[in-house]
Amino acid sequence: MRLAFLRSVPLRSKPRKSRLLRLCLFTWAKLEECDLSNADLTGAKLKKATLTGAQLIKANLSEADLTGADCTGADLTGADFREAKLVSTWFTGAKLKDAYLSEADCQGVYFIKADLTGADLSEANLTGANFTEANLSLASLCGADLSRASLRKADLRGADVTDARLDDVTLAGAETGD
Repeated sequence: MRLAFLRSVPLRSKPRKSRLLRLCLFTWAKLEECDLSNADLTGAKLKKATLTGAQLIKANLSEADLTGADCTGADLTGADFREAKLVSTWFTGAKLKDAYLSEADCQGVYFIKADLTGADLSEANLTGANFTEANLSLASLCGADLSRASLRKADLRGADVTDARLDDVTLAGAETGD
């Protein structure tokens, strides 16, 4: 098995150009604190990758597989995760403002203290996800499956939960603005 260790590697693109990393295999890769902003990682395999503190601002991760990846403290502002597989991924303390997670498979994901302000989680599978103390203000959760999710102390002010599945959701201490 080959492992990629790219700790603190300055993977910076030239202005206005994105790095084309489509379908690349980064399984178990160490990408801590790397700058992958604006990168095209469509369909990339990032299973169990370590992306702690990484910059993935406006990165395209649609259809990517980040199963079990650690994105703790990463900046994923405006990132595109549409139809991505994010099962059991850690986004603790991550910035996901205005991120697109529509139709993503987010079963058992840890969004603890994450900032998801304005994020699009419509039609996402969020079964068993943990949003403890997360900021979901102005987020779209339309049609999302939040069964058995924990939203303890989460900020849900202005969030749209139209047609969301809310079976056995924990809302203790959540701020809804109502």
